[in-house]
Amino acid sequence: VLSVGRDISEIDEYRNSIHHLTFYDTLTNLPNRTMLIERMQASKYGKSFGLIILDLDCFKEINDTLGHRMADKLLCAVADRLLQTVHIRHTVARLGGDEFAVLLPKIGENDDMIAVASEIVNAFEQPFRVSGRDVLVSASLGMTMYPNDSADIHTLFCYADSAMYHAKKLGRNNFQFYSKELTERTLE
Repeated sequence: VLSVGRDISEIDEYRNSIHHLTFYDTLTNLPNRTMLIERMQASKYGKSFGLIILDLDCFKEINDTLGHRMADKLLCAVADRLLQTVHIRHTVARLGGDEFAVLLPKIGENDDMIAVASEIVNAFEQPFRVSGRDVLVSASLGMTMYPNDSADIHTLFCYADSAMYHAKKLGRNNFQFYSKELTERTLE
């Protein structure tokens, strides 16, 4: 009987481990893209939601200068700051590399998204303390809304990415909304 109990405990541990690897980023412990998509699917029933994609500006230079270990610590510090900056009902996820996302469920207006994006940009004004060093990094953000911009989740990711790259082109350290003109320019 003791062996069966131990076997069940080991199976539960294994399931929990698989679940964590499936839905969470191993470096930052934030939800990953898979978990974010599931939450976006669930948010569809709340009528509307906003998606913000953010990418750290000049992260490659930081990685090259400070090394991978310091860059990984910076990513963890960024994750912590994002969690402290946004509301608890928002989902902060790491999509990979230096790209993060914020899901804003039941958001009604662009002004609400602007307020959150402004808070995020402002949060990056303070340096990140990483292994005894102050590291300054900014972020460029792209924003889109369901269902106004698209009813398809994967299309929303593309649109938010387009807006984020547009923010980078405009000088970085800012945020931009997706617009149909961005898609038209890309197609041209």
